[in-house]
Amino acid sequence: MHSQRMLEKALTPWVIVRHSGEIESAHCNCMAGLAEACTHVASMIFKVEHMVRTHHDPSVTEVPACWMGSSKKAVEFERMKDIDFATPHAKLEKMLEGKSDSSRKTKDIPLLTNAEKQVFLQSLMEKNIDVASSRVTSPFCNQLRDRDSEKLQKYPPNLGKLLNQVYRGFSPK
Repeated sequence: MHSQRMLEKALTPWVIVRHSGEIESAHCNCMAGLAEACTHVASMIFKVEHMVRTHHDPSVTEVPACWMGSSKKAVEFERMKDIDFATPHAKLEKMLEGKSDSSRKTKDIPLLTNAEKQVFLQSLMEKNIDVASSRVTSPFCNQLRDRDSEKLQKYPPNLGKLLNQVYRGFSPK
């Protein structure tokens, strides 16, 4: 197959290989193949060598629909604090020791008040740390907008601002 011309007739590289693996002859009908040195022959030789080494055991991506289906029909919502992130090995050890999931220690973390959120976002602003929540929380969103517009003044305007609306409906003939 041509690497850049997908609509042209497929190429026909060939190679004669001895049982020992020695290449007797090779050819391709592409332009470089006339000089007996093209990448199509080389890639075919690499592919054959790979198949010989691996005995061409097909990979999971070469066989259609060979992946196992999900063991669950639907994934149910759980709070982060209720999910056990232990490895399967650790879960097995816990089960063999007779420990139940209720023995897991969880800590309830209280939600921040609005005043605490404001203090936290203000401390981030003072350190020039930009977080997404600052962009939607007043008064920080206005401060960030002003700071961003100051930064953008250093750069030339984008092409959209240079468009003259008078010429918008015109198209080249």
